[in-house]
Amino acid sequence: MARYLSEAEELPARAACFHAHLAAEKALKALVLRNGSAIPRVHDLVALERMLPADLRSLVDPDDLDLLNPWAMQGRYPADLAEVPGKRVADIVQAASRMVAAAEAAL
Repeated sequence: MARYLSEAEELPARAACFHAHLAAEKALKALVLRNGSAIPRVHDLVALERMLPADLRSLVDPDDLDLLNPWAMQGRYPADLAEVPGKRVADIVQAASRMVAAAEAAL
């Protein structure tokens, strides 16, 4: 969905960022679950990453977390947000893609 929205010029780019965050969140939650922990009711990617053992944490790029993490809320409540530049959207979607790929490889 994030990729589709990032390419749809008629739709707000921030929606792609929100869905990129969701994909990354679900990927991290899958890793948390794989590790035997209960899935917490949080959207904070950094908090989810901290729940992982060191070998799984190494799969996650801290820069990707920083890029994606704000979109849990900014994507939900965008009324006062300026539009996101296309290059930034592409970076955010790519960060989520890397995180999903890393989780898939680990699972």
